[in-house]
Amino acid sequence: MDAAARPKIVVIPAKVVKVSGDKNEVLRVAAYCRVSRDTEEQQGSYESQVSYYTKYISSQEGWIAAGIYADDGISGLTAVKRSDFMRLIEDCEAGKIDMIITKSISRFARNLLDCVGYVRKLKKLGIGVMFEEEHFNTLDETAEFILTILGAVAQQESMNISQHVNAGLQHRYAEGSVRQSCTYFLGYDYDMTEHKLVVNREQAKVVVRIFNEFLKGRSLREICALLEKDNIPTGTGGHKWNPYSVERVLMNEKYVGDAMLQKTFTCDVFEKKRKRNTGERRQYYIFENHEPIISRETYIAAQAELIDRKGTFAMGKCGFRSVVAKPYACSGIMFCEYCGSLFLRKGWKRRTGEQVYAWKCQTKDKEGDSSCIVEKIYDKDLKEYCVEALTKLKNMDIKEMKALEPLSYPEFRQDTTDPEYQEEIKRFAKIRMDHSKTEEMIKFISDYPEERIASEANHFIPYFVKKITVNNTGLKFYFYGDVVIEVKRD
Repeated sequence: MDAAARPKIVVIPAKVVKVSGDKNEVLRVAAYCRVSRDTEEQQGSYESQVSYYTKYISSQEGWIAAGIYADDGISGLTAVKRSDFMRLIEDCEAGKIDMIITKSISRFARNLLDCVGYVRKLKKLGIGVMFEEEHFNTLDETAEFILTILGAVAQQESMNISQHVNAGLQHRYAEGSVRQSCTYFLGYDYDMTEHKLVVNREQAKVVVRIFNEFLKGRSLREICALLEKDNIPTGTGGHKWNPYSVERVLMNEKYVGDAMLQKTFTCDVFEKKRKRNTGERRQYYIFENHEPIISRETYIAAQAELIDRKGTFAMGKCGFRSVVAKPYACSGIMFCEYCGSLFLRKGWKRRTGEQVYAWKCQTKDKEGDSSCIVEKIYDKDLKEYCVEALTKLKNMDIKEMKALEPLSYPEFRQDTTDPEYQEEIKRFAKIRMDHSKTEEMIKFISDYPEERIASEANHFIPYFVKKITVNNTGLKFYFYGDVVIEVKRD
C-alpha cells in the first residue's frame, strides 16, 4: 500500500437512542416538583406543577408516567430532608424510571454538591434529568460543565435569599415586631389576629406553681415528681417531666412579660443547623411585650435562687444535680463540732447478723479513732433527736422568732452574667430564702398537728434546718429565722 495514500474512512452517523442502555421503545418518565415556602402563592405553584407534569407526560408519544414526586414547603438546600426526592432516587436505583423531568436546577437542588452528585449517580444508571428552563438533558456531553455553572448560580441565589431573610429579621427584631412560636410553649397561646402572645389560663397555673415550689426550696426533681403525681401535662402534651424542662421555665423571661429575640441563629445555610446565640449575633430585649404570668419580683427571686444553687449544684444534662448526694434527711447538713467534718451514714453487720446504721464523723472514719473525739450517733437515736427538735420548734412562742422585714429586691437586669450583680443576687437569694422559710415555720408552729411530727420528721428537717452540729453532749439544730434548738444526747 502506498504510504502517501489516505485510508478510506466511512463516517457512521449516531443513532437517536431514547434511553442510554435501554432497548425499550417506551420511556418511563418521572417528574419532580418542589416549592420551598408555604404561602398561598407558592401553594398554587406547587399544585400547578403537579397538574402540568401529569398532563405533559401523558401527552408525549412513547412516554408513560412513572410517577410524580413532589416535596411541598421544604428547602432544596439539603436532599436528605426531602422525602419524595429520596424516594425518587431509590426508585431510579430499583430500575423503575428511565428519565426525570423537572422545571429547573433550583427546583432539583440548590446545593451544588447535591445537584452534581445526584446527577452523576443517575447518569451511571443511564438515567437523564431534563431541566426545562435551562433546555438541556444531563446525558448530553456538555451537560457536566453547564450543570456546574448553573448549579453554582442556584446555590449563590439561595445564599442571597438567606442573607435577605436574615436582614429582614434583624429589621423586625429592632422594631420589636416578630412572630413567636407557641407550639410547645407552656402558659401561652398565639393570637393570629392580634399577632401577640396571650395567656393560657389553665397552663399559667402550672407555671405559677413551678415558680412557687422552687422558691419554697424544692429541687427540680422534686417539682417534676409533684407534677407527674398530679398528672399535669408538659408543654408538649406529655406527662413525663424532666429537671431541664422545669429549669427552662424558671429561666424564661417571657413569663414576666418580656421577650428576648434571636436566642438562636442559623450557623450553616446548607445544613440548616441552628445554635444558641452566646454573643455571636446581636440580640434584642423587649420589655413589657405581652401580658405576664408572674411578677417581676418573683422572677428575680427565681433567678437569684438558681444562681445561688450553682454553688451547691452542678449543671448536668437534665438540669441542676446536687454535687453532694442527699439521700437522707440529715445528709450534707450535719457537722462535727470538734473538727468541722461532715457526718456520713455508715452501715455494718454485727456478729448476730443484725444490720446496724450509724452516723460517723468523716475525719474519724477515715483517719482512725485518735483523729477526733466525737462519738457516733445511731440512726434510730438521730431520728428521736430530730423529732425532739421539731417538737420544741412547734412549742415555741412565735414572738421569740425574729421579725420579718420587707424584702428589698435588686434591680432587674436581663443580663445576669456580671460578677458583681451575681454576688448581689446571691446575697438576696439567701435573705429571701431565710424570709420564706421563716414564714413557713410560723405556719408550722401555728397550724401543724404535733402528733404528726414523728412520721413527717424526714421531710421537715431538710426543709427547715440549715445546719446541725454534733458534740458528745448534744446536738444543735440551726433553723431558718435564726432559731437554734439544742437537744441533749443520751
